[in-house]
Amino acid sequence: MHPITMKKGDDFMYKVIAGNSSKVDVLNGEKILLRSISPRLEMEYGTTYEFEQASEFVTNQNVDSMGTYTDYCVKYDKKDENGNTNVEACITFRCYEDRMCVFVKASRKNVVFMNKQTFKAFKGIKLVVESLNNAEGIMANYLYCDWWTRPFFTSNIGDIPARTQAMLWKNNGMYAFVLPVCDKEYKTELEGSDGKLEIQLSAGVGGYNQCDTLSFVLAAGQNPFELPDKAAETAFKAMGKKDMIRKNRKFPDILEYFGWCTWDAFYKDVNEQGILEKAEEFKQKGLPVKWVIIDDGWSKVQDGCLSSFKEDNDKFPAGLAKLSSKLKNEYSFSWVGVWHAFTGYWEGIHPESELACEMKECLAKANSGKIVPAFEKGKAFKFWNAWHSYLKSCGIDFVKVDNQGSLRNHSAYFEAIGKAAENAHDGLEASIGINFDNCVINCMGMSTENIFSRPISSVSRNSDDFYPKKENGFREHALQNAYNSFYHGSIIWGDWDMWWTNHESALNSSLLRAVSGGPVYVSDRVGETDAEKIKPLIFSDGKVLRCEQPGLPTEDCLITNPREKQIPLKIWNMCKGVAYEAAFNINDQGDSVAGKISPKDIPVFSEGQYVAYDYFNKKPYVVSYNDSISFALTKDSSLLYMIAPFDDDGISLLGLIDKYISSAGIEEVIKLNNEKTAIILKEGGIFAFAARKSPSKVLANAKNIEYNCIDGVFYQIDCSQHKKKVIVEIYH
Repeated sequence: MHPITMKKGDDFMYKVIAGNSSKVDVLNGEKILLRSISPRLEMEYGTTYEFEQASEFVTNQNVDSMGTYTDYCVKYDKKDENGNTNVEACITFRCYEDRMCVFVKASRKNVVFMNKQTFKAFKGIKLVVESLNNAEGIMANYLYCDWWTRPFFTSNIGDIPARTQAMLWKNNGMYAFVLPVCDKEYKTELEGSDGKLEIQLSAGVGGYNQCDTLSFVLAAGQNPFELPDKAAETAFKAMGKKDMIRKNRKFPDILEYFGWCTWDAFYKDVNEQGILEKAEEFKQKGLPVKWVIIDDGWSKVQDGCLSSFKEDNDKFPAGLAKLSSKLKNEYSFSWVGVWHAFTGYWEGIHPESELACEMKECLAKANSGKIVPAFEKGKAFKFWNAWHSYLKSCGIDFVKVDNQGSLRNHSAYFEAIGKAAENAHDGLEASIGINFDNCVINCMGMSTENIFSRPISSVSRNSDDFYPKKENGFREHALQNAYNSFYHGSIIWGDWDMWWTNHESALNSSLLRAVSGGPVYVSDRVGETDAEKIKPLIFSDGKVLRCEQPGLPTEDCLITNPREKQIPLKIWNMCKGVAYEAAFNINDQGDSVAGKISPKDIPVFSEGQYVAYDYFNKKPYVVSYNDSISFALTKDSSLLYMIAPFDDDGISLLGLIDKYISSAGIEEVIKLNNEKTAIILKEGGIFAFAARKSPSKVLANAKNIEYNCIDGVFYQIDCSQHKKKVIVEIYH
């Protein structure tokens, strides 16, 4: 055996163990993460190269922007009948302190006047992993169509679905996470096959007889929630895109406010009159809806193709500019956005249109025959800037860009997927930056090449659509959003989609968006918006009470499917030191499910005392870190707990408990000489706090105010008469 070991003094130590064959093991400490890895090269005309043993092991230490690392290079080769090396492969395991990058190099030397051999366009290079060393459970996020991912749960790597884009597994108390990437040319995906795991590299185009790419990042540790962030940060830095993790992407100011989308209200029959009728409804109901997306159906199309940059005059006789002006000047809207497709329209640009003629230098004809925006950065920018400049002149403030996952199909056998994606997204976002201050909702784009190629934009849809007419559709919608967020939320803010307030799942849908951390908007039809379902989500000015990160499944349901098992789906999030834990019964049998809520569910919490408030039953509890509160959920029901720690003065601030994300109502907390705690609230409402010692007095805007006390520790103050900021003073 040839142990290749990183020298390191703490709990994290990656090793690569190579035997006398072609296969190597990857370990963390003494725990095997990936067992028996070996390369396989598959050529276009049926030849497959496998390797009986590695030819060389090379170790090298160096330093880069991420710190000290050790490269462990495992090399392989094949020789021709003359003894000359004609096939080479090398797997480089780059080990940092607490994560690992895996690079793949491969080449097939061709001889003049001989048949050329090139890698298959799809799955041409594979790393085959024999096992995960008896994983206790696996959660894999896979593309079940070109646009969306969903979770898959198993303990057998041979069952991992094709086109898996991220994978978490647990083994003996240790979690490991693999994040495949799309680099400059090649993209990597995972798939189970014959009881093994294949790590598959594809350029998406033929003719390549060499490869040199980052394939995936591996991170392992006791806390599963740290791993996607580590992996994403490492992947971007390794590819020279160091600022592209979610934490470095600015959430758009527009999307901090509540909005409405025309899609489920009108679908493709959207029109000027219907939008104005809906705006009038919002006005009459006093709802501060601050933005609207005019979704699919507004533009000029022919045979499923875009024929003009301008709007359909039959549906919008006054034009976009006048509609936008009217929505902003006569109604409560501050911003108007429109939908368009990444391909212009679903089937591309109409080849016989004036648009195709005018923009011909900026278009490409895919092998499918469809005309789409060019795969060259400058040409793509010119196309989008021409369109976006027109939209901006009409008073449009942002866009939603759909159908992004179709890029793989249009660029297939035309351009390497990494190049095509980088150029297409760079061109699009350069125009959005100039015209719309980078405000865009990316949509139908959860494929690896889309996720890793967006240079600036910060919001992308996190699941398939909300389908209001689909029976039990909320269950799948909640499942996708919660588990997709585990990997997707490390890279970009997730949009958990629009919803209907007048629907059987309305309460669940509103709660799901509250803990999402993303935009909140609805798509109700005219006359059907229930304002009461919206009020717990927003302030009086329309601003959303938003969490500070993407919502995530709690650890106890992270590798178990709550649709199949009788457990609740629990989602946690944070805002200003207060945790929010929502639980949903999405069991497909419709059975009642039981569970527990605990401060221990929240990874950022530690030993100490907490107040936990049951939002719907309006009941407080004082619990220690290891305590739990039992609950049961009937068919398709949900609950919400707010969990806040006590500070050194024995005070625990929950905020405005008539809102779902109560602590978002707290603008500032000021401590004065251990005698007084002053809290500045954004606006009035029902303010709540807990105190181990009864306060001597409480003031609201410098006036004494009555308060209700529950169980001698939980206090409520009605500040709802104050419409603007409120200063609450608690005297210890």
